[in-house]
This record gives sequence, C-alpha cells and structure tokens, in this order.
Amino acid sequence: MTLPFENDTNAVVKKLAKQNIKANHRTALSIMSAILIAATFMCTLCSLVQSYWNQRVQQEIFDSGNWDAQILEVQANQIELIKKNENIKDVMVKGNNQTFLLSFRENDPYLLVQNCDAKYWESMHEKN
Repeated sequence: MTLPFENDTNAVVKKLAKQNIKANHRTALSIMSAILIAATFMCTLCSLVQSYWNQRVQQEIFDSGNWDAQILEVQANQIELIKKNENIKDVMVKGNNQTFLLSFRENDPYLLVQNCDAKYWESMHEKN
C-alpha cells in the first residue's frame, strides 16, 4: 500500500513552480526593485550620517582642540607623576600668558606670549 504523499510529485511541483514564476514575474521584479531602492537609500543615509558625524568631530577639534581633560595649578615636580599614570595617554604642557607692551607699535602695542610645548601647540585650537 502506498500513501498519497509517497507518490512521485516531482513533475507536478516543477510545473506549478514554472506557472507561479510566469504568473508572478512582474510582482517579483517590483519586489526586487523595491528592495534594491530601499537598500540603496539605507546605504546613502548611513553614509551621510557618518560623514556628518566625522565633520562635527573635526570641527570640534578645530574649535576647541584635541584633548579630554585639563588640570590646573600643577607644579613642575608634579608633571612627572602625571606622566607616569597608566590612565594618561599623553601630556601637553601650557604655561601662563605673558603680555608685553611694545614701544614701536601704535595700532597694536601689546604682544601676547603663550608658553607651551610642541605637543600642546599641535593639538590645541589657539594656532587656528
């Protein structure tokens, strides 16, 4: 005795599949087109968001400098202790401002001098 599901239905399945593909050809193409357009839109949107975020980061570095923390009123002997701290990646030293009165300049008679090291100068916004 053979059960109904044990019959060879391979030919019938192939015929139904071909008919289904022919009947739904336009629908399948429109679905694939919609998926392609949606994927393109999502990639474009992600690229724009990433570009905007990168621009904001670069603008913040340009405006404010590339640093995370500032320690004030540090004595010269404390700088080595700060540099030895394992949580600190880099140390930039900035000294006090000094202002000089220039006798030979009438329009801009003052000269402002900022004491700092090379690391500070490369990372901070004052040079911009």
